[in-house]
Amino acid sequence: RKRPVAQGGQHDRHHSRSYLSRHRLYCVIMHNWMLHMALIYLAVINVMTFFLYGIDKWKAKRSKWRVKESTLIWLSVFGGSIGAWLGMKAWHHKTQHKKFKYGIPFILLAQITIGIWVCYRYWFTGWS
Repeated sequence: RKRPVAQGGQHDRHHSRSYLSRHRLYCVIMHNWMLHMALIYLAVINVMTFFLYGIDKWKAKRSKWRVKESTLIWLSVFGGSIGAWLGMKAWHHKTQHKKFKYGIPFILLAQITIGIWVCYRYWFTGWS
């Protein structure tokens, strides 16, 4: 009795290998693209938050319409915590308000902790 021959024979195994290599290349490209987009996002939101603290300080000195405190906090929550902390230090702004004095460093530490956990899970365990 003859054995059934797989369609494509050796060619299927070769095709599988090339598919896997292309898939790995795609994953590397997408990983780098997502990493770059995340870094660009973080840079933009932190610069924006930093300057918004400066603008708010400038407006406070001139008794003009101000940026809402909730806006400043939410910008920190959405990734601008480094810019907020640096803005507080550079502009000497919101340093006496407890929700800023303790809240911004807490948000920053939480984001650093989450970032370390995500990096560990992704790079060392492969999300398994």
